[in-house]
Parts: sequence; structure tokens; C-alpha cells
Amino acid sequence: MRKTITLSLLSFLFAFTITAQQRSCGTMQDLENRMQQDSGLAQRMADIESFTARKVQELETSRISGNIITIPVVVHVLYRASSENISNEQIQSQLNVLNRDYRRTNSDRNNVWSQAADAQIEFCLAKVDPSGRATSGITRKYSSKTEWSSSANRMKNTSQGGVSPWDTRQYLNMWVVNKISGGTLGYAQFPGGSRATDGVVMGHEYFGSTGTAKFPYNKGRTTTHEVGHFLNLRHIWGDGACGASDYVSDTPSAEAANYGCSTNKSSCGSRDMVQNYMDYSDDACMNLFTSGQKNRMRAVLLSGGSRSSLGASNKCEATSTGGGTTSGGNCDRVAAYNSSTSYSVGAKVVSNGTLYQRTSSGWSNLGACTSTGGGTTSGDKCAGVAAYNSSTSYSVGAKVVSNATLYQRTSSGWSNLGACGSSRIGDDLDTGFPGDELKISVYPNPVRGNTLHVKSNNTNVPFTIVNMLGQRVSQGSNVSNGVNVSNLDAGLYLIQFRVNDTIKTKKFIKE
Repeated sequence: MRKTITLSLLSFLFAFTITAQQRSCGTMQDLENRMQQDSGLAQRMADIESFTARKVQELETSRISGNIITIPVVVHVLYRASSENISNEQIQSQLNVLNRDYRRTNSDRNNVWSQAADAQIEFCLAKVDPSGRATSGITRKYSSKTEWSSSANRMKNTSQGGVSPWDTRQYLNMWVVNKISGGTLGYAQFPGGSRATDGVVMGHEYFGSTGTAKFPYNKGRTTTHEVGHFLNLRHIWGDGACGASDYVSDTPSAEAANYGCSTNKSSCGSRDMVQNYMDYSDDACMNLFTSGQKNRMRAVLLSGGSRSSLGASNKCEATSTGGGTTSGGNCDRVAAYNSSTSYSVGAKVVSNGTLYQRTSSGWSNLGACTSTGGGTTSGDKCAGVAAYNSSTSYSVGAKVVSNATLYQRTSSGWSNLGACGSSRIGDDLDTGFPGDELKISVYPNPVRGNTLHVKSNNTNVPFTIVNMLGQRVSQGSNVSNGVNVSNLDAGLYLIQFRVNDTIKTKKFIKE
């Protein structure tokens, strides 16, 4: 439903209300206040929209489907009664819902709409806080307030009784409160707003799928909806009558919001997509994002997007202060790699959950960081995943471990989700099948200097670097002295290696 609308119709905050009415005037007043207080907001939002339109067009014509982007989340629980201090289980249930909904593995998915898509976005509770200390990704704070105003945003300010956000360039901040005024379930801030208030807010009765979550909003879809706004999605009806736009080409036009589950509803000359997460239907009715919505969300997270630093954040990795890993392991008290430091032969560093040692010829990979006794660090994404068995038939979505690496079955083969020993998925992406003979690793990752080092069991490996749009940005025939990445802009890249008929692809981040 892509049409032209004026900037004055853009809504900076979106509210998801519990009544069969559109948002209250409080949210629009908040928008007006922000526009009055921030003279540059309108232009920033216009610039983001212009970039998004170009990026979406590129994504629609790209042959590369994209990589999984993992977003670190911190949940700030603000409560007055003990019952409002929701459990870790309820919080985790919400993360589970997000991952199923954004990866289209939700059990209620169906084939009613052919444009339904896997957004290839995942979420995890942060494992390291802004100071570098280990964290559960959850904060809790008592407040005497009985409800919170969406226009005042005091829940996002420590000095006003709330909790100030963690670095919004590295974390998706979620505030879960006892009640939002005006009967609002939740609301979000679009890209382009103030970092001091960036994130999403939900009432505890509409967060997660267990505990205090209440029917008909007890399946976690309020947060799915609000995170969609955070990632630059509009309401599917465009917040207007027929002809209003949500800036997405494959969503049908609708005259207004839908409530309940009116699956046979038609308006504006076509059937309404009431199952879309960006409508106002009940949780049990929602089940999809479209391919166009996927591209719009990913546009803000990829290189050049307004949330690209969040898309590249590594705060899902379990580390201790100084960049080492959990105490007692092989990386204990080993500092993180620093591109500005000169290391002598024998020095050890940690990069991307892996231990390296400086040699006379470069860096030697000593393996994934482990905890005492040789197990993996806390938050290991391989925990409980069975080893690959060549005699087993695996369905799409199945995960296996092979050679200390986690793989997931896709419709086209196996996707490498990275080495075991960290909770970050997607830092090393191999297009090959478990057990490929060509062995390659790249480091440091992220790379902050001019050289990306390559370790391989094969010499003279040709390489090609492509950006997230599939465009070739560099190539060469020898990696023995590393790969010069000084000319690359900050962002995510794929480096492809070919030896005979074997191709390996690694993902790396240039900072």
C-alpha cells in the first residue's frame, strides 16, 4: 500500500489500545510537543524515509536474501505491587514470541497470504551491560506510581522515577510498567528520535505469553507490534482512510484499523490483511509480516540505516569486564582485542568469543572461549543441541552441532550460525554444509583497523567481499598478509572464499 502522504501525517509514537477506538489524543499531543521541542526532528524523519525507500528498492532487486540480524534487548521492569514485578519466565516468553514471529516459525502461521515472510531478525537478552559487566539483560525497580503517561516518558528517566535507557545504539530498550495512561497497551519510538527516550514500552498485562499476561493480549503480539514500529513499520491501514500509506508495496489498503479477528473484512476494494502484526487485531489473530515489511525493517538495521549500529551490536555475547569471558575458562582475564594496541609475540586477546595468540607471522586461533572444565560460556547457543548425524533427515529450522559450530537447516541447505561458546548468532556465516574440507576463519571481528586477518588450511585463497546488497566492493587472490578493508564504510559485509568447487562465506563487521 505505497502512496504519497505529507510529513504532517507521520506519527512519531504509536499506541496500541485495548478498546475498539483509535489512539487517544495524548499520543498526537506528544508528537506535537516533540516537533515543537526538536526543530530537526521532521527533517531527520524525512531523511530516514528517503534512505529507506532507496534501500528497500535495492533489497527487492538483490539476489542475496540477507543474513540473520540479532538484536540485544534489555528489559526494564517498573513495578508497584509485587504481582507487577513479572518473572524472568514471563520475560523470556516474550523473547521467544519475538523470535518466532520475526523468523516466521510461529505455530499459528498459515498460507492465507503468499507474501508472508521470515524477517531474518532475532532477539536475545543482553549478556553484557554498557560497563562491560555480565548481565541478565533485565533490570528491576520499585516505583510508587500507579500509571505512566506516554507523553511524559518518565519511565525512561531515572531522575523521574524510571530507568534511563542503556546505550540505544547497542541495545533495544524495553520498559515494562504496571499501567500506561489512556488504556494504552504499548507504544514505540520511531527511528530518528531522541536517544534519551528511544525504545518500546508495554504494560505488564500485555507482555509475554504467561504470568500476568491477560486475554486477548496474552500471546506477546503487543511487543511484536511495537518493535515493528521501532524498526520503522507503520500501521497497516496508514493511520487514515483508503489512500493513506504504510510505505509498503505488498500490504493491501484498508480504511481503518481492525479489531478482534474479522478475517472476512474487505475495504478499499480488497480484502483486509487483519492477520498482520501491524493491525489492531487480537493476539490470536495475528501471524505475519510481509516481504515488503521485512525489507523496510532490515533497511534501518543494515549499513547506512539509522539503526545500523544496533544491527551490528555484539552485546549478546557473554563477556566480563575488559572483554574477557566468564571466570575460570581459557579466556579468563584475557583482554579484548584493541586495534590501536601493539601486541608482542605470545600475547593473547579475545575477539568475537574466540581466543587468539600473537605469533611471529600473525595471529593463531586457539579456539572458542570456554568456562571451567572445558564447557561453553554462559548463554552458549549450542547448549542442548544434538550433534549432526549424516543418517538423519532434518526438517527446515532444525539445528545441529558439527565441529564446535552451530548450523540450522534452511530450505536451500545449511546456514552456519557461528562457533559454539557464545550467545551471538550470525557472527560467522558459512554457506557450506557441516564438514566442508576448506577451513577458514577471519579475525578480529569486528575489525576496527585496516586489516582483516584470515586463517586457512589452504594457501593462496581468492576472495570477494560483497555488501549486504550483494554488490562486490573488493576482491583479491591472496590472503596471506590479510585483507585490506580500509576503503570499506562501517557496516556488515560478506567475504567469500573459493578453492576448487568449495565456497566459504564469512560475515564480518567493519567499524
